[in-house]
Amino acid sequence: MAMRCTTRPPALAPRAPSRAPSRSSRRAARVVASSRSRSRGDGVDAPATSADDRSPPALVAASLAALVALEPACASLSLAGSALGASGFASPPPASAALSNPNTRLPRNGVAALRRAVPAINPEAGRVQSKLEEAAYLLRIPQRKPWGTMSGDVSDSLAIVRNDREKLLEPVPSSGADRDAALATLDEIEQLLVELGPIAQAQDVERFDRGVAMSLDAVSRLRVLQAPGLPFDLPRRYDSEPRLAGRAVVDFSVRKKSGETFGFVGGDEVKTATLRVVVDGYNAPLTAGNFVDNARRGCYDGVELKSGETAIFAGGNEARRRRDAPAALPLEVKPIDDYEPRYRSPLNVMGAEELPTLPMSVNGALAMARGAEDGTADATRFFVYKFDKRSAGLGGLAFEEGEFSVFGYVVNAEEEGFLAQLATGDVIVKAKVVSGLDRLQNGGEEPAPEEPTPGEGEEAA
Repeated sequence: MAMRCTTRPPALAPRAPSRAPSRSSRRAARVVASSRSRSRGDGVDAPATSADDRSPPALVAASLAALVALEPACASLSLAGSALGASGFASPPPASAALSNPNTRLPRNGVAALRRAVPAINPEAGRVQSKLEEAAYLLRIPQRKPWGTMSGDVSDSLAIVRNDREKLLEPVPSSGADRDAALATLDEIEQLLVELGPIAQAQDVERFDRGVAMSLDAVSRLRVLQAPGLPFDLPRRYDSEPRLAGRAVVDFSVRKKSGETFGFVGGDEVKTATLRVVVDGYNAPLTAGNFVDNARRGCYDGVELKSGETAIFAGGNEARRRRDAPAALPLEVKPIDDYEPRYRSPLNVMGAEELPTLPMSVNGALAMARGAEDGTADATRFFVYKFDKRSAGLGGLAFEEGEFSVFGYVVNAEEEGFLAQLATGDVIVKAKVVSGLDRLQNGGEEPAPEEPTPGEGEEAA
């Protein structure tokens, strides 16, 4: 199957009609599409009883499904990066566009994806972010840049921050650490916007790009502080499961296999690198909560990675999970225009023109592997997606977009080149929850102290 997929991707499986007269008919089409058997590349019908046995409709599916099916021991992606600290994102490094269509609604990188995925709690903060996003988009125009419009976006944003300060603070608790952080962040945003005005007048592309990125980062941190919990209720049947009411940061220390290194950083040879992951419970609370609970219990410590053509897979140590933890989770995907996640039903991205709030078509996306049954996700095996627009479909979309439970992104390893160097045989030495444990609910008893993982004491970059 792998040979066939690399030389001639199978034809795209039938999809539901692209236009539907109503939301209910679109939902019905999705149910039909998810339960329908798919056609293999050689024309043999595959039963729809097992998601891992289905032949994917393209090169993306070849790697994801084939590796999950043939290599069950490590059928999950592995590492993660970061962006959030205890209360927000770190300044994102410049990143080149990852998608083939600049007009798509998909973000270009994990930091942008997380920024756009914060719940819309406060309209004033949303207006500031929208105007700065527009300025950042206009800056990428290769011809003569509309500096007047971009300068106006900055001025309008500054006016909102100054005139609607109290409204921007309304959703934040009236006292405590979050309030102090919000006040400091608002001051930071105002100062950045004040400095951006003259930079726009001088038409300094490099400084304007950096200033807009820093401003967007600060606005994102403010919006996270404005959303201290989930804005929706989860289905009652999942009441006892771990959930993440917000975001968390997990650091993965990854050691190259024997005899190999990640290269040199600052003149020092790097054998162990730290990749930071931001886990998003706003849009995938059950999947994110399960993952953070697994990480804090050492489920991924000492796990060997498996590299596929489009993903890096990591298994999990079942013995370190909760005693009552389920073997599978419901597939959890939140459409970008919906208020809450959808469970056990994939999105019909190609047919119904839906997009997930946390897209997989971003380099470094984290998702759980498929479960043994349709509409489920594995509770321990995860993967890091290696997005390549050359293997994507129209609009830069992965062929299986909307069919996996995406729950976060690696955010710090692209510029250093660590993410691209991950390979079969590399080992997760340690997964450490850096922040966000206070947002984990139903995590159960505290895990027992573990013996140090072999190699944990090595230097990390």
